[in-house]
Amino acid sequence: MNSFPQLLIVLLSTIFVEVSCCTFPTILEKKSMEECWNEQKSLNVSDPAKHCKALECFFKKNNALKSDLSLDKDATETYLNNQLKDNVEWLKLVKQIAVDQCLVNIEKDYTKMMDFFKTNNMELPEPGTCSMKPMLMSICVMAKGFAHCPENHWNKGSTCDEWKKYLENCTNNIENTLEFYKQLDKAQ
Repeated sequence: MNSFPQLLIVLLSTIFVEVSCCTFPTILEKKSMEECWNEQKSLNVSDPAKHCKALECFFKKNNALKSDLSLDKDATETYLNNQLKDNVEWLKLVKQIAVDQCLVNIEKDYTKMMDFFKTNNMELPEPGTCSMKPMLMSICVMAKGFAHCPENHWNKGSTCDEWKKYLENCTNNIENTLEFYKQLDKAQ
């Protein structure tokens, strides 16, 4: 059984670190994320639960995840406005992706996504440990941000262009997105 949080690691390390296709801005504020990660490191829970809990912590610290575990549109917008205030081009793109696409789709299709992960034997955190919405949101924003990377931030090359085309096609609806997760899982 594979760990769903590893999907995020595979995606990010492949298209952002190893290949450097897109000069993507820092969206997750480093200090808060490190604090959240440090709170989880010593817990006696599975690695998927640690990743999930760290992102949940981060979203809660920034009010983007409500107490009922729904994603907060206004808080997400406020966070992005603050985090990307010096980069208007990315702010406009990331807000449109995060707020108008990812957040809406995750809230609408969350149960369907979780059922898909279970049906495909992807290792999830233990039930009740944390909400997967922050992780799904992070993956969605990164994948769609990559697929729509502005030309002046794009590093052209065959590998990058192939990834971009793939992500443009595989993140345009829930069925394609779920298939994308399945393909990433197979790549591990």
